[in-house]
Amino acid sequence: MTGKLGLERADNPPPPQPVPYDLTIDAILQKVVLLSTAQEYVQLAAGLRESQGRESVFLQMSSSGQDPLRMLDPTVHTLGMLYIMTARLLAPQHLAPAVSFDMVLEFCRRFDPLQARLAPERVTAFAIGIVQAAEGYDIKTAIGPLVDLLTRYAPDLTHLTTIHQHLLVACVSSQHYTPALPIISTPISTISLALCPDLTYNDHVVYHYTAGVAAAALRKWNLAADLLETCASAPASAVQIDAMKKLVLVQLVQHGQLRAVAKYTHGSVARTANQSSPYGAFARAYPSQMASMQQIVEKERALFIADGNMGLVKLALARAPRWTIKKLTETYLTLGLAEIGRAAGIEDVEEVRRMVLSMIDAGEINATISADGTVAFADDPPVRVSKAEMDAVLARAQKQEKALAALERETARSREYLSKAVRNRDEGGAAGWMQADDTEWGNTGWNEEAFANL
Repeated sequence: MTGKLGLERADNPPPPQPVPYDLTIDAILQKVVLLSTAQEYVQLAAGLRESQGRESVFLQMSSSGQDPLRMLDPTVHTLGMLYIMTARLLAPQHLAPAVSFDMVLEFCRRFDPLQARLAPERVTAFAIGIVQAAEGYDIKTAIGPLVDLLTRYAPDLTHLTTIHQHLLVACVSSQHYTPALPIISTPISTISLALCPDLTYNDHVVYHYTAGVAAAALRKWNLAADLLETCASAPASAVQIDAMKKLVLVQLVQHGQLRAVAKYTHGSVARTANQSSPYGAFARAYPSQMASMQQIVEKERALFIADGNMGLVKLALARAPRWTIKKLTETYLTLGLAEIGRAAGIEDVEEVRRMVLSMIDAGEINATISADGTVAFADDPPVRVSKAEMDAVLARAQKQEKALAALERETARSREYLSKAVRNRDEGGAAGWMQADDTEWGNTGWNEEAFANL
């Protein structure tokens, strides 16, 4: 039987025999169309890899003058279409036949994931080709195909793939974040080199950084903090330092204060949150020292703009009075609106009233305002959790415990991981990572200005 069932039942196939280099597009099409067993899929994948040195063969029309892509079906002939479409997307426009956006979108919606997983490096190249093609007119058009490509190629969204960073860079560059939300809301827990043998450390850090930016733009502050912290606490590079700067501001917006930096964060990254840095000084003055905060912002405006963080800084400033009022509830039972205004740096009593009422409506504080302008604070009502909710939390915890145990066993068996860990320790930490990552980060090809309006 052909299709998924046949592929799944091929346990130990013999070594694949590559197709000869002198094949024409007609010969490749014949092999693609006549596939009938899982072993033939594997052989075709090996042969197409051998043919990559002659990309021009994938740019040819058939001997009858037909477009090969019009002769194939995305679901049945995934491998053949993947190689042909990728070659066309990456070739200079004057050399390659056009590939319509509708054809790319149709392929991404219908391709057979099991066939595609036989050519993982080609899938990466295909994702890059989609981005490059979209950059010519509107990068936003790459998002839909990349979402379909990622969600169908990965066994589930817990797997990190080489597609992740290209999708998130496209979302951030176009400031079109919503399509990425289902993906960034699923924590990455599986990294499989069998699925993506060309996966690199840079894929991990760039994905979590850009995913954190997207979450912040969507005002998903807890999610943004988790993603940025995952990036910032990885071995140090320019990416991690940028992530820590944004993490500081996100935590101020979400919690009203800077949270403790993870102990395993590299020292050069952790120093970004120290009070000697502009970000640390801003966090130390937050939220009640409004004059000091504004002075820091004016002094360091050029830095905040260059970092693409001025939008977050302004948002943090706007929320500072609310956090000041929130802190007052921890000390006082009652306060007048004028007294609250003095503490929050707001002179207009009516503006204070509106802010307190909006905080009550939003559930940020539990309070009432009397006719004479006195605000009475009360403790937050106890949180009620149903048995069903508790059972669901316990079930998720047990599932995570099993996943972590399996990951620990796999890691303990990995000689490569253990040797790298020992070498990293002996060489003084993350210095080896830093140089490589800084180089790759500089070539990601997207503009920090896209973050300026967060």
